[in-house]
Amino acid sequence: MSFGKPSQPVSDNHITEPRACQPITSNQHVIELSLSQPVRMSPTLSRLPAEVLRDIFSRLADQDDKGQAYRDLYALTRTCRRLSGLAVHLLYADINFYVNANGKHSRLLDYCRQKPFLVDRIHSVQIVFSGGETANLLWRLSQSTSLTKLNISYAFGWSQLPVFFNYDYPSYAAVRELQIGAITIQDQNGYVPANELAQLCELPSLEKLTIWTPVGGFQGAPQPSQSTKTIANLRHLHFCKQRPVSVEALELVLDRCPSLKYLELSIPGAATDVRRMVCNGMSQNGFDLDEPLRPAFYGKLLAPAATSLTSLAIYASNVQFPSHDGSRIDLSGFANLLELGCSTSLLFDPEKTASSSASSRDLWRYLPPRIEHLCLVFDGDQGIFWSLQDMREHARVETFQDLWTQTYCRFHVGWLTELLRRRREDDNQLKMITLDEEVIADNDQNWKIVHWHMTDPLKAAARAAGAELIVRLRVPYKFESPDFHVVMTSWAFGEPGTVVY
Repeated sequence: MSFGKPSQPVSDNHITEPRACQPITSNQHVIELSLSQPVRMSPTLSRLPAEVLRDIFSRLADQDDKGQAYRDLYALTRTCRRLSGLAVHLLYADINFYVNANGKHSRLLDYCRQKPFLVDRIHSVQIVFSGGETANLLWRLSQSTSLTKLNISYAFGWSQLPVFFNYDYPSYAAVRELQIGAITIQDQNGYVPANELAQLCELPSLEKLTIWTPVGGFQGAPQPSQSTKTIANLRHLHFCKQRPVSVEALELVLDRCPSLKYLELSIPGAATDVRRMVCNGMSQNGFDLDEPLRPAFYGKLLAPAATSLTSLAIYASNVQFPSHDGSRIDLSGFANLLELGCSTSLLFDPEKTASSSASSRDLWRYLPPRIEHLCLVFDGDQGIFWSLQDMREHARVETFQDLWTQTYCRFHVGWLTELLRRRREDDNQLKMITLDEEVIADNDQNWKIVHWHMTDPLKAAARAAGAELIVRLRVPYKFESPDFHVVMTSWAFGEPGTVVY
């Protein structure tokens, strides 16, 4: 970035009174000039007010090309003391880099050592690292009074990441949003221990915590402070729905979060994080529970947050479990819950379809009383009209059309129309119901997800209840019908290593 030569300033007394000029004759034309205001030249960039300069510089920082934005801001820091002081705040406000062999982390550390005030001008940092001087880097960042957003991903085990929030003085005191993720997990060394998760939650200003990595049990004996200290500011707690979170971790945290509004998690319990192969060289996250599925227990586990939560999502995406204890989760006591996303494995008996499950008929009894948005996710073999296994068997012999005719049978949606009727009679403000059949991460990729247009009676039941109804079904990859439109198709259909049809 370059700037023109500053204009010579004009003093305020250069022209004191307006005066009329004498007529000037040029090419037989007379031009009458009159000066009604003192002549003032435009100020140079460095003489603009600070708030105007900040607005100009912030527009440079908001460029889509972040590399160019940094180069422009850096050029400003090299002009003069005043412009540098304003531009450096934006230059270090949002830092994204990989900590690796290229030495970027070392350079940032050097800058912070040479100019300690820089850490108090950094607002947001995203780090992906695989080793090196991470402890020193995090220690420097922990001293920042301006850092509000921190995103850390690690490639090895959690044990190789230093406990960066446990210093002798308050650290990360201003951080409001924290996200931690694991790039790869090889064994349980990559799990975040329950007691260290609790310490993360106790950061003094933390409002939102996102953990994209497995969460295990206790590491060592829990300290007394970990079971009594109130976590006053935490409002958002998000766990990856395809990675496990231990019961111990939830017990240690939930009953100390009186302000918790949003909670997202996978099925709790002792589990092993796995990668499920889809095709040659491609896999997806998932985990295997080491114990039976216990829906009623999970409801009691979440009960400490029943009065504060307004949004809850609990899924079983790519989760396998040895058995089902036959119970179901009871969320009727969650009085302020307005949004619910829930795996149907927690609400229905383990039957092939929802309609064949006896527990589906009184589903309304187990839902929050003020629910406005309900999303039921069929994330296992169970389906609305057919099971995943039945869909695959019919796809192999090309008789899926026989299964599709079941979408016209009212019996299969009787539980749904009953739910709509009950909510209408109870004058419940139910605004939307979404039924989602999810795909399974394995090497059978003969699938696509379609938005079903529904039958007229089902549409009428939804209108009478004042609710929008969305139904997405799993069907074979090549199946076609005018009764749906395609939402998503398998990206791995026909790839090497997948089932051949």
